Amino acid sequence: MAQSWKEAKEIAKARGFEHVYHDYDDGTYEACRATDRQGTFSCGAFSEHRCIHMLSSFSAEEMEEKERTFLEEHPEWLKGRITLFCAFLQEQKSRSGRRSLPRRSPGSGSR
Repeated sequence: MAQSWKEAKEIAKARGFEHVYHDYDDGTYEACRATDRQGTFSCGAFSEHRCIHMLSSFSAEEMEEKERTFLEEHPEWLKGRITLFCAFLQEQKSRSGRRSLPRRSPGSGSR
């Protein structure tokens, strides 16, 4: 497990993964495939973690800035009011100057 966006990006490059993420429930960073889900199994049930995902093609500085902006605009996300939520930032929206909005994971909801 990585401890920063920069370390996660290095792991993604070494493994050939297109995404990196910051897992707020575990307090770690990691690389993954676009289709991977992060979470834990407990008593046979999967609990998805609150993660912010980025494309590994972003620089570590871009990732930090996008994460900071997302958290400033969505403070309720850190307070746990929104669960089962992953923020996927789309590279093409970012490059076109449009603000990327987070997407909810399938089956997600708010409490």
